[in-house]
Amino acid sequence: MSQHGTKGGYSPARNPSAITLRDVMEAIDGPVALVQCAGPHKRPCRQERKCRVRGPLTRLNEKVVDLLSRTTLREI
Repeated sequence: MSQHGTKGGYSPARNPSAITLRDVMEAIDGPVALVQCAGPHKRPCRQERKCRVRGPLTRLNEKVVDLLSRTTLREI
């Protein structure tokens, strides 16, 4: 919800304890993806057969998404 004026600003429509950092980030930027090949909308890569970092980056991306999903606005 937004309010104009000198004391205006934005207020969340839901309780801050029900809004995760993942909710906020995905509302602004879309799905969380550290690199294009590790996110939920994986893009094809010419280096895929030789790449040694895709697996570790995918696991790291999953851990970041998990942490963002467990952290609420109320906590920060």
